[in-house]
Amino acid sequence: MHSFVFLRYTADMTTDVDILALGDGLRMRREALDLSQSDVAELAGCSRATVGEIERGKATAQLDNVLAICRVLGLRMMLEPRS
Repeated sequence: MHSFVFLRYTADMTTDVDILALGDGLRMRREALDLSQSDVAELAGCSRATVGEIERGKATAQLDNVLAICRVLGLRMMLEPRS
């Protein structure tokens, strides 16, 4: 059974600041696990450049790559209604 850390993301994903916050959260988790971008990329089945772009908040990142990176990092994205 996997242990997951919840990445609670309730912001409006249409703003650059929110996308940057998501990337920052992924980077901080990766660093906390002492993994390199290359390590994550290999385990997630994407390129190191893709991991870097997502961590930098590239707005055109594919959702399947974001979810694969979350899985590798033991994160689960949750959606919540905006207040």
